[in-house]
Order: sequence, then structure tokens, then C-alpha cells
Amino acid sequence: MNKTYLVEELFEDIPGDADNVIFKIPPEICESQGWGEGDTISFKVEDGVMIMKKIDSQIRNKQEYNMLNMKEWMELVDYKITEGSNYGWSCYGSDAYTLDSWNGVHGGGGYSFSIVFSTESTQTVYQVSAYDYTNNRAYRMINPDYVEQHRKEAESRDVLVNQAWDDVDYVDLDVVDDFIQKCLAIRAGEDYDTRVQVPVDFSDEDLLQYMKLAHERDMTFNEFVTQALSEAIQAHDTDPVKFRQQHNL
Repeated sequence: MNKTYLVEELFEDIPGDADNVIFKIPPEICESQGWGEGDTISFKVEDGVMIMKKIDSQIRNKQEYNMLNMKEWMELVDYKITEGSNYGWSCYGSDAYTLDSWNGVHGGGGYSFSIVFSTESTQTVYQVSAYDYTNNRAYRMINPDYVEQHRKEAESRDVLVNQAWDDVDYVDLDVVDDFIQKCLAIRAGEDYDTRVQVPVDFSDEDLLQYMKLAHERDMTFNEFVTQALSEAIQAHDTDPVKFRQQHNL
């Protein structure tokens, strides 16, 4: 569906509240998407485009948001598995198994991806890693529920928890799409953004307010959030004590 809407068709002022507005989803969009009363809709803004998606209540949990699942990883490596074995550490439990997908190239042009998951019916994913041998970079995501167990076992084994190989440390990622986009570029031998995406949660009210502020400043929502985060990081680095006091941290 391609249709242009006027601002006043989508946003409605709230009497007595000059800082917030009501966002109205046009009925024809709800009808075309099969959305109804009681459905939960996620909002994401990318390059000035709002992306709305219905969230299935059965997958509305922490792991689904913050970790790849087996299907996504298998599609990412194009179902090419080069090696598999029981995972050697105990931090993920006795049923942990690891799979690797390596393109067979050492050094420049080489890459590999790995996953550690549960062999039980849940197939919980504990960890995924990507190794870019061309640029000597390593990226990793650890299931948030197991980060502390992993850290403690690395410490007990006297292993540097962040070391991927030699002088290369892991860059830990928090956003699934960030990991996927980096992996796809590595596999294709393309340049990619080495910056790390940071997950930011807003209430519906805050989201609409910040979108309005971004519009007033003639900025995309992503630009607005990036600028705000950059300024916050700079303020923290300049005076960490003052920053924590101001924000009750």
C-alpha cells in the first residue's frame, strides 16, 4: 500500500498537554495488515521511515528480542556447517552444542561463524560469534541470561573472556540486526559499519515526543537519538561523578 498522509491525519493534539500527541494508525492500514484491538505493535524508525510490525505474544520475551534463534543463524550461514561438537564449558549447561561455518580460507578473505545452542527441544541459543579474518575483527553476542555464568567460568579457567585470538578482542553486540548486518557484509566481502548499535527503549509517549522534537529540528529520529547519546557519553567522560549525580545513577 502506497499512500501519503498529512501530519494532521496521523497526529492529534492532547488538550492541556503541549509536549505530547496521539498517533492514530489509519483504519485502512490496520485492515490491510490484519491488526485489531488489543494487538501490540512495535515501532522502529530507520532513515526517517517508520516501520510498524505486530508482535506475536508468544515470542514477546527477552531472548527473542536480544538473541538470534537457530533459524536465523542457519539462514545467515546459508545452511553450510563445517564442524560441530559438544561445547567444552559448563556455563551453558550439559546440553550445549556448538556448530561452525567456515569458508575454508585462512587470512585475507577468510571468515567463520559459530553458534552455541541447546540440543533440547527449546534450542535456546547461548552464544553466536563472527570472525572476520580479513580485517582482524571478531564480533559476539551472548544470551543476556548467561553473561555472568560465562564470565565466571572464564575467570575460573584463567581465560581472557574478551580475547578472540592473539591480539584481537571480541566486540560484544547487543542488537540482533547489528550482528546480522555485519555477518552478511563479512560473508560478501563488503565494507561495513564497525560502530556498535545500542538498544534504546522508549515508552510510546516518549517515542512520540522525541519524534516530534526530531521533526522540529529537521532531523531524522536516528540522527536525533545518536546526537543525544553522543552528548550524554561526552558529558559522562568529562565529569563522570557529576553525570551520575545529575541522572541519579
